[in-house]
Formats: sequence, structure tokens, C-alpha cells
Amino acid sequence: MKTSEIQPIVIIDSREQLPYSFDFPSVKAALPVGDYSLQGLESVFAIERKSLSDLIGCLTHDRARFLREIERGSNLKTLYLLIEASLADIEAGKYRSKINPESVIGSLLAWVARFRNFKPIFAGNRNSAQKLAGKILRREGLEAVNSNEQEPEF
Repeated sequence: MKTSEIQPIVIIDSREQLPYSFDFPSVKAALPVGDYSLQGLESVFAIERKSLSDLIGCLTHDRARFLREIERGSNLKTLYLLIEASLADIEAGKYRSKINPESVIGSLLAWVARFRNFKPIFAGNRNSAQKLAGKILRREGLEAVNSNEQEPEF
């Protein structure tokens, strides 16, 4: 099969409240970590989606729970944190919490340093994040096929 013909099957975590839609097949199932992955690659990578308010909650009152999730994902090759906001939104404090923007950025950077597989990406908004999630899923599928890490089910 040519890599241009690959049709990955996206796994959308069954707990995902506002799932993205994709141009390729998807199924709902429980993922051990994250909101999205590909069938057959769940142990290789995951994408965790966060709106800005979700992210701020994960850095304040839900911090311990979110840190446990990042720790569960530390065995993955890559754990993407896809943020539906921009860095400028955080710097401007465009959220309801009183948490200092520098603390938000500092926490993310500390987790990047501690968990080398943790990759936060500022997508700007939900629409851009959804498009980027599709691109990440496709790229991870292609990388797996090209490197024969695992045999994904396409």
C-alpha cells in the first residue's frame, strides 16, 4: 500500500466531551491516556485536547489529577497537549482564574523538562486545533508505517 493511500482509524476516547471530527474513520473507545490516538498505536502516542479554560483548570484545582495523567503517558513516545488557545491568550490572562500567566507558562515548561515526551502545542483556537490533530494523527501513522514500530490497523 502506498503511504498516500493510508487511512488510519482514529480512536476517540469515550470520555471526550467535545470530540473532533476527522476526514478518516474513527471509533469511540477508552484510551489509557489522552483523547485521541490511532488504532494499533495507542502505546506509541496520544493527543490530549484542552480548551484554555480546561488547561487553566488542569494547572489549578485539577493539577494533581492532570499530573497523574501526564505520568501515565510518560511511557509513550509522544504525548501531545493540543491547546485550543494561543500563547498570547495566556500571556494576556484571557481566562477567569487568578493564576498568573507566568505560572501557567512555567508549569508547562517544567513538565516539558520533566517529561521529555510531553509536547504542548498552542493551536490558537478549536478549529485550528482540530485541523492540527488530523495532521498529527496522519503523520504519526505514516511514521509508524515507515519505521515499522508497530503494525497499525489501517
